[in-house]
Amino acid sequence: MKKYFLFFLVVYILGLAAPAYALYYSGGDGIGFGFQEYTNGNLFTLSSASDQTFVFNDGITAISAITVTQDSAANVITTASDIRITIPSGMNMIWNTADTDALFSGTALAKVAADYKVTYEDDGKTLVVNVITDFVNGDSITVSGLSFQTFTAASQALTLGLEVDNAGTIIARDYNVKVILLSELSGIFAGGDGSGFGYYPGPWRGKVNGIANPAKINGISVWKIRSISGVTTY
Repeated sequence: MKKYFLFFLVVYILGLAAPAYALYYSGGDGIGFGFQEYTNGNLFTLSSASDQTFVFNDGITAISAITVTQDSAANVITTASDIRITIPSGMNMIWNTADTDALFSGTALAKVAADYKVTYEDDGKTLVVNVITDFVNGDSITVSGLSFQTFTAASQALTLGLEVDNAGTIIARDYNVKVILLSELSGIFAGGDGSGFGYYPGPWRGKVNGIANPAKINGISVWKIRSISGVTTY
């Protein structure tokens, strides 16, 4: 009995000492979620207030407020490396780099640039928030008042990334997604393998048989279309 007690005591102590893991899942191939990445010990979250949908050739569009939270005993978000929020390469838009006046709120309000100024890198793909005091466990900052622009092509649903080391390491992904749809005047189906229409990974934008933006065509969800006879698109 004493031996078993000591064994469980050791397991319990190791459990307390073990580092925490933050997991997030993104996408998948139809058979389950795809494992994306994890952080060991230092946990972060990046969360927009909501999903956002844009349309090809949209004008400048306001962002949904973005909150960054550090849940770590170590000072990882620091004055040395700042906060970077990155648009993934597959998302065909950039930050509105002419807009350098952000709105900040949150428990770490006094730890970011007092003049509320932000800068941009990577040809407008990365937003940089200047950190003037190291973050501690539980600190969060919400960024709003900025915008996206230059929606050059349709993009599947993707997420913003958080970088805190100024070395290109994405340590957390947004809980919500951004997607760029084709406009009504754009060609909806492009490419394909010769067997029918090409797959488009997102909601329909356009007209089919005179119906604007239908959810289904002949009873088939638009994102499942391969080949349907008698359908006219324009």
